[in-house]
Amino acid sequence: MLYRLFGFSKAPQYVIHVVIVATYRGGEKMEFTVQLDPRGFSKKPTEEETRIIRKTIKPVELSLFELRDKLCYGHTVCPAIFEETGLFAEQQVFFVDVDGGRTVEENLKIAEERKILPNIIYKTFSGNAINQKHRLVFVLDRPIRNIRERNRLQRQLNDIFGGDERTSDEKRLFYGGNVCYFYNPFDCLCNLKGGNICNAAI
Repeated sequence: MLYRLFGFSKAPQYVIHVVIVATYRGGEKMEFTVQLDPRGFSKKPTEEETRIIRKTIKPVELSLFELRDKLCYGHTVCPAIFEETGLFAEQQVFFVDVDGGRTVEENLKIAEERKILPNIIYKTFSGNAINQKHRLVFVLDRPIRNIRERNRLQRQLNDIFGGDERTSDEKRLFYGGNVCYFYNPFDCLCNLKGGNICNAAI
């Protein structure tokens, strides 16, 4: 089946318009923890569905390949992990929510120029060919356990890629989508001392 050529375990809900799939599978061996809702959606969840998601979402360990699969079948993710008290514990995956203003091609050009390549770019449910609302997903080489460091990196990524500052909260839920624009299993993001960020091979 054609969808297996693109690395998906089952046929996507909708036609994939643009997919860049690397043949190297080394990134699939790297695992990290995010909060994931077990239910996939074919459209943006309603307020009532979101309330249910907040109760059913739970930490799971995923590979990059599995995360891409879940996002493109409409699963909701909260990238941050919290202690039982509700305090921030750690975060290794970062999302940048581009709610219009920049195209996927423009952000990929910026990523290449800055040498900060995302691992996944996917279309939001409300995006279309004219208004290319999309999310960039970055996986770090290790978790961040300091909330200030976490907030600084989130601001940096938002500034670079035109992300919506309203989605910077560590408790933010990110809905999945139905189209994967870009997949990069080659690199992870290194958060260096001094607040600098760069790519490193997985």
